[in-house]
Amino acid sequence: MRILPENIITIKEAVGLDVHLLPDDRWLFTALHVKLVKGKLIKVKEYLDHKGLEHLQKQLPKNVPVVVTVNGKGILVRETDVADVNLINQLFPGGNPNDFYVQSLKINEARQYSFICRKSLIGQVLDRLKAAQIIPVYISAGAESFHNILPFVTEPDLELKAPSYTVKIVNKEISSVVYLINPENQKTLSWDIGGYAYQGGHVNLLATLLDVLLKPANWQEGSILTPAIEKAREEYKYNRLFNFSKWAILSVTLVLLLINFFVFNYYFNKNKELLQQTNMSSGRTQAGLETARSDSSYAFFTGAGWNKNTRHGYYADRIAALAPPSLKLTLLQTAPMQESVGSGDFVFANNKIVVSGTSADPTDLEVFSRSIKNIPGAETVSLTSYLYKKELDAAVFTIEITVAR
Repeated sequence: MRILPENIITIKEAVGLDVHLLPDDRWLFTALHVKLVKGKLIKVKEYLDHKGLEHLQKQLPKNVPVVVTVNGKGILVRETDVADVNLINQLFPGGNPNDFYVQSLKINEARQYSFICRKSLIGQVLDRLKAAQIIPVYISAGAESFHNILPFVTEPDLELKAPSYTVKIVNKEISSVVYLINPENQKTLSWDIGGYAYQGGHVNLLATLLDVLLKPANWQEGSILTPAIEKAREEYKYNRLFNFSKWAILSVTLVLLLINFFVFNYYFNKNKELLQQTNMSSGRTQAGLETARSDSSYAFFTGAGWNKNTRHGYYADRIAALAPPSLKLTLLQTAPMQESVGSGDFVFANNKIVVSGTSADPTDLEVFSRSIKNIPGAETVSLTSYLYKKELDAAVFTIEITVAR
């Protein structure tokens, strides 16, 4: 479970800041930006502008850890035995070892170069950087990490010159480290290290950066470890964790939104298909009902015989023409309905005609009924009802006529 947080806070990109303290009390600042991409070291940019630390700070990338190397005036270098453990008392009899930083560059099993400086000098450098809003996560005095670049040197024999020291390499091994002020024109020389050209002072800076890259920001290595440096490491660690958490939350939220979108889209389309199927089924049911109604109406229509040609109009016309003046017709009904033989089952007499009305003269009514019987196609004529009504001064009658089908 600890692998993920350590991987998040591992330093894979850094800016190296080279500080040279010159004999005339000038401070020379240059910088180098590198990063690891798929295990390969990439030089992003060199900053060689000498207009001042504040000007350089504005050019540096934001939120990238800074590694500092200090060289020049105030840095004492001695070639000593590896076994020497009381170096401060040897060089400064009566001096307090707690007032100094000692960093070593081992050149073989027995010999090493020791770089010595007062803690007050490192404090001055850190104060100067803090004033320019630069808080490093690592600081080194001298060239203690120079052996890191030896595998990347393309030529076996080199003499690398920085503003305040010279490192001589023979057969890709460190032969000597000499602290002296090199001529100004030497600053423009560069060397090929790992496929990139680096200015003299940046070779040692690159070596120090290699000591820091791929280490978690909360590592506790380095002989120069101050509260400000520890705080800078913690801030970088929490900043990395915060940024990772922020993007992780955003990514998870985006994934959840995408999942929600696809699930919603799936069920939306599914619901749409079901709705279409329901509508189609409802439409088919409705169409079936309409068909059933149509079939029922047609059955009723044919059952009533209304799909056949009749002569009802002819008979009605002839009957109306034969009515004498003393008769008043109130009803002339063709194909009258008979009694129902079942629920919803009606029977119509297509060969019958019913005539109702009033008659003031019984003789005219008798002549009228006989005349109807003489109409071609009339088979029978019967007076089914006859009732005299005094208030009408006439009789109410009903004649039923049977005609040929």
